[in-house]
Amino acid sequence: MVKPQAGDLVRITFVGVLDTDKSIFESTDERVARSAGIYSQQMLYGPRLALLGRGFMIPGLDEGISKMEAGQSAQIHVPAALAFGERLPDLVRVMSGKELERTGVRPKQGMLLNIDGVQARVKSVSSGRVVLDFNHPLAGFDLTYHVNLLEVVAEPEAKAKALGDEYHTSLRIERAADKAVIWIPKLLEAGRARGLAAQLGASVGAWADVKIES
Repeated sequence: MVKPQAGDLVRITFVGVLDTDKSIFESTDERVARSAGIYSQQMLYGPRLALLGRGFMIPGLDEGISKMEAGQSAQIHVPAALAFGERLPDLVRVMSGKELERTGVRPKQGMLLNIDGVQARVKSVSSGRVVLDFNHPLAGFDLTYHVNLLEVVAEPEAKAKALGDEYHTSLRIERAADKAVIWIPKLLEAGRARGLAAQLGASVGAWADVKIES
């Protein structure tokens, strides 16, 4: 059995459950998502590729998967402190409804807003005052993930190919005696290109330099 190391890619399926009421908040399985009432057309369902030990997953899930082997299934309990953090009262703030309306937003309870690049949920709207919660929606909750570890990708070139496939793009790899160069095509949208470059750099390490075509 192959056990993943920090910097390896892992291909997983999972169901995430709130410990408080056992409700499902996330799943890689479309049928499970539909049954739980959390299906989203924006979500790509199926096995998910994740980078282990480099800060791309919540700490508790990262730690739990690191103890698994390819082909195993596990139930991983993640306390709030190792998930999305505790709820912080200081992150609940009040804004003027008129101030938001001047930006073209008519706030309603439950609405998700982007305030200066930070996501906030509208808790209430009353008497011209809007209460916004900047905590992560899952902050303060203990979670349990039911995880299947399908594959561990450890070899650098295989990791580059897997990440390129995940971003639906072809990477060009120039091999040299001392270090390879991985080229990200310039046709990839800038934000996605930067995200791919960050994951490539964190996964292949000193094996290659990562560059975006200009």
